[in-house]
Amino acid sequence: MTSHDAEVTAELMRHPKTILGVSNGGAHAKFNSNGQWGSDIVILLVRKTGQFTLEAMHHMLSARPAGAFGFDDRGALEVFKAADLYVYDFDTLNFERGR
Repeated sequence: MTSHDAEVTAELMRHPKTILGVSNGGAHAKFNSNGQWGSDIVILLVRKTGQFTLEAMHHMLSARPAGAFGFDDRGALEVFKAADLYVYDFDTLNFERGR
């Protein structure tokens, strides 16, 4: 499901069994997110509309999917867990569309 309504999207995402992603299970093999989907959702649902805190969004983008797939040793910044870090400036994070 795709929605451009931040409130509708946030309501669906709040369910603890919702795993955020850019795929519909493989029905469209040519899908390409260009690597910006996670940043787009942070911009829209955290910074622009305030539907989520930054911490809650990071949990939904990392810890929740890791746990769902049984990767208990990653997904959160905790002692003895593997971690990849993504550093960005929250206030200036942006993408120009159509480029």
